[in-house]
Amino acid sequence: MTREEKLTEEDRRHLNEAYRLCPQLRKLRCFVCDVYELFGPTTKTHDVAKARREAILQNQIYREIKGREKTLKLLSDDFFIYPLDAIFR
Repeated sequence: MTREEKLTEEDRRHLNEAYRLCPQLRKLRCFVCDVYELFGPTTKTHDVAKARREAILQNQIYREIKGREKTLKLLSDDFFIYPLDAIFR
C-alpha cells in the first residue's frame, strides 16, 4: 500500500474512483493506515504505541469493517502490548 503522501495525482484519481465504486474501501484504507502507523517509524515510544493501539480498538467505524475481526482481536490481546515494552527500552 502506498502512503498518502507518496501518491501521485494519477494514483489519487484512481483511489478516488475506487472509493466512489466501493465506499467501504475508504474505511478499510484508514484502518490499514492506522495499523501501519502503529508499527511504523513514527511510533517512537511505548506511550505513543499504546495510545494508537487504543484509538484503533475504540474506533467504532473500524468495528463495522468486515474481515477486520482477526486483526482487532490480535491488537486487543494483552500479550500484544508486552513485546512493545522490549522495543521501547
